[in-house]
Amino acid sequence: MSEPDLNAWRTFVAVAEEGTMTRAAERLGNSVPTVSKGLAALEQQLGVALFHRTSRRVSLSPTGEALLPEARTHVAALSALAERLRDRDGPPRGRIRMSAPLSFSVRHLGAPLTAFLSAHDGVGLDLQLSDETVDLVDGGFDLALRIGSLADSSLRARKLCDIRVPLVAAPAYLDAHGEPSTPANLATHATIAFSQTASPTSWTFRHDLDGERTVEVTPRLLLDNGDLGLEALRTGIGIAPLPDFFVGEDIAAGRLREIMLPWYRPAIGLHIVTPPTRLQPRRVRLLIEALAAAFRKQSWSY
Repeated sequence: MSEPDLNAWRTFVAVAEEGTMTRAAERLGNSVPTVSKGLAALEQQLGVALFHRTSRRVSLSPTGEALLPEARTHVAALSALAERLRDRDGPPRGRIRMSAPLSFSVRHLGAPLTAFLSAHDGVGLDLQLSDETVDLVDGGFDLALRIGSLADSSLRARKLCDIRVPLVAAPAYLDAHGEPSTPANLATHATIAFSQTASPTSWTFRHDLDGERTVEVTPRLLLDNGDLGLEALRTGIGIAPLPDFFVGEDIAAGRLREIMLPWYRPAIGLHIVTPPTRLQPRRVRLLIEALAAAFRKQSWSY
């Protein structure tokens, strides 16, 4: 019996993810009969049923569900290898699917991405902006930008830079309520916290002589967007730690003041994460290097 080829596995993954032959055919650029025939041939080669079929939908069989994760991994790896061989001597071509945090990207991702696309005419980009942590493999993403600590996973990660997280408040707030001098003082202050962080109400601070302290805060405002938090800070609602890429300009302009020094929050990392395979299309590798170079030059990175 011959082994199923890449196209057969790609068809299996497409049908599993799309849920219908029609959508899978559109994704693959094939006809529905071609997809149906390819799937039937794969099942015959393997000697198992991968799907349960109805007149309108297909659903994975238990065997299909068990095979799907590895099939995704192998399809991605073989596709990347084929693309590397195809474009190693010519300009990069094809599309890149990328996920990135919303507020950060609106502020800082436009310039490096447009510069990259201008330099590589054959490359297209599908960009999804969300502060949610997407599943790279299930979502078919080539890479994602992530800020902060990373959960243990099989994904590959590369740190691009570290970012300071100053504790800040508006001068009007400090004039009215005073300035905390130690982490313990935060118990008497209004605070703003961010629910998308790992520990929204547990704030850790470090001091070069006194070590590390973690305090629990009861936020006056708990939200999931940095831009809204920045606006609340400017209007004097309370105190908050926000990354330097949000507040650096406001600190320089005097709209916000960094407080409680020499206590400071641990820096956070800006990372690129990619699927587990080591094989990446050349266009993805070039984009990663372009982003790394761009973010090294920013005033908020170190």
